[in-house]
Amino acid sequence: MKNIGSDGGDAGTITGAAFLANFVTEKAKWAHLDIASTAYGDISKPFARTGASGIGVRLFVELAKKLA
Repeated sequence: MKNIGSDGGDAGTITGAAFLANFVTEKAKWAHLDIASTAYGDISKPFARTGASGIGVRLFVELAKKLA
């Protein structure tokens, strides 16, 4: 089993979700949130620097706190 969506090695959003579904029981509630494309910037902008952005990290920390 591989988490690869094409011959070129690109794994798409739905491919990632389908891959993870193999490891989750039918009764488990789960979600696949693909934020990788927004996590790294190649071009510096006024609101974001080049490189890793950390986008979504604070959101998921707060979500985890509320679910705990």
